[in-house]
Amino acid sequence: MPDLTTLAENPITLPGRNFSGISLWNVSETSRYGCKGANAAAWLGGLGFPIPDAPNRWRVLSEGGLIARLGRSEFLLEAPGATLPAPPAGVAPVLRQDAAIVLGGEKALTLLKQVCNVNFAAATIHDAVTTTAGPVVLTSMAGVSVTVILKMADANDVAVRQGAPEGLHYHLLYDGAYGDYLWKTLHDVAADL
Repeated sequence: MPDLTTLAENPITLPGRNFSGISLWNVSETSRYGCKGANAAAWLGGLGFPIPDAPNRWRVLSEGGLIARLGRSEFLLEAPGATLPAPPAGVAPVLRQDAAIVLGGEKALTLLKQVCNVNFAAATIHDAVTTTAGPVVLTSMAGVSVTVILKMADANDVAVRQGAPEGLHYHLLYDGAYGDYLWKTLHDVAADL
């Protein structure tokens, strides 16, 4: 029975912080599980997970957390406390050892314009964001490949419980080897805004 991956050591060593108009919060220690394969959607659906209807979308889980569809047959779960049965044939586990930052605040778009080439202000992205579902964007920031989950965060969100403000959040997942590098880069840019 695979457990969701919890990092043995947090890849980001700096604390979360609210700047004037920007918040950066480390949520790397949230449990994650990845899987892919021809039978992945059917398997996860059979376990009761709400499968996003298209790639690059996510949905909230009733018990907290989320499920993201990263491709036609690849999924990411953030489901604190969940355990899954062994995957069947046609489903392969994907090791998730992501560093994770939640970026929010009224100046978040200004920061993103300086480190990323995706226009996160585009109506096609922002109009699709709610507290229960939204888009997933695969891009790079400051030279690091990043998965960005856009969501409206409320009091149930892990970053809000750590002190981040409610509202639109950019949940950034990236290779833990770049943990402090991207964190410090975003921190430095935020401090200059």
